[in-house]
Amino acid sequence: MISVLFVDDEPMLLSGLRRLLRPMRDEWQMNFAESADQAIGLLNSAPYDVVVSDIRMPGRSGVELLSEVAQRWPHTVRIILSGEADLDTACRSVRVSHQFLSKPSDLDALRTTITRACRLQSKITDPALARFVGALEHLPCLPQVYEELVALLNDSACSAEAVGEVINRDISMAASVLRLVNSAYFSLPRLITHAGDAARLLGFELIKTLVLGVGIFRQFEGRHALDAHVQSLCSHSVAVAARSREIAAHLGLSKADRELAAMAGMLHDVGELVLAANHPDVMLRMLATAGHDTPPLWQMEEQALGSSHMETGAYLLGLWGLHDAVVESAAFHHVPSQIHEASRPDVVTAVHIANHFVTETERPGSQLRSPLDHAYLDAVGTTALVARLRSEAAEQFH
Repeated sequence: MISVLFVDDEPMLLSGLRRLLRPMRDEWQMNFAESADQAIGLLNSAPYDVVVSDIRMPGRSGVELLSEVAQRWPHTVRIILSGEADLDTACRSVRVSHQFLSKPSDLDALRTTITRACRLQSKITDPALARFVGALEHLPCLPQVYEELVALLNDSACSAEAVGEVINRDISMAASVLRLVNSAYFSLPRLITHAGDAARLLGFELIKTLVLGVGIFRQFEGRHALDAHVQSLCSHSVAVAARSREIAAHLGLSKADRELAAMAGMLHDVGELVLAANHPDVMLRMLATAGHDTPPLWQMEEQALGSSHMETGAYLLGLWGLHDAVVESAAFHHVPSQIHEASRPDVVTAVHIANHFVTETERPGSQLRSPLDHAYLDAVGTTALVARLRSEAAEQFH
């Protein structure tokens, strides 16, 4: 059973939530607090899986409450449920909350958000890693890309388009802006799948606030030995994004799904950034010892940490409320046959094939190679397509 704590200073609103959530009594154990102090008292007495809080409250605000929750109970999912909020408050809330929901919210929206955010947590077998992901305020950025972005933001003649081009070269920056632009705070009528589009929609000043004001982007400090791996990872992700879009078109997916495939391709390895930030020594050791006679890197991660970058990345993206196809691509891009009852190609198919082709081109025969899941490709009817694409690539190479 999921334990949920709702926090709001308006008694009438809490009373309405109680009535709205009555059908969830068999699935959720719920408590309600009218202030941040009361909420902290309840958290001190018992653990909670989820805290859902308003932003504006007398005394300590919702942002302050969730900041303390992140520090003291990092495993707890943190959700903001609020009405109007100024842009500065919304930006600060991004660092301490996993998701933002707008008032009024219906039962389906609350149920989906809370259940989905908790679903992947059980797959992280390392409790310390689960706490680290839960407390994560930002992902580390490439130092050179971060410095280029800061220089652009300090140039009054810079455009949002130029900023978007820089952001699209770094996995963590892309993930952060896509998370924000697709949140309920902006309530856009369509899914934004490209970091460049996100930067244009958010605007130059908001990006500047996020970077220089609330610090949502931070460079990958103190991990110089992993810089080359992270740089390679970002270049790989950009290539997989482009290839995923192309393969999705070959699979006959809709235009929307082709763009979703590109977004999923860009973020499929985000879990490696989390592992590099949380377990740098372990990652360095695995990269140094890996060879042709060792298992793929993701299997080495499982052996060393109990969870691979697939579960880790999917957990983070799920916490952030990104699209199911993006979360599934992170979770299964090496082993799509683990998706039950797969019968037709979809976004995960495109990312799986793209990841294999890009990795094969970058590091032929290496320990990082991502083998194709032939049983899955047979099940979704794409074996012939993969053979044709490989043949065309070989002809172009020669």
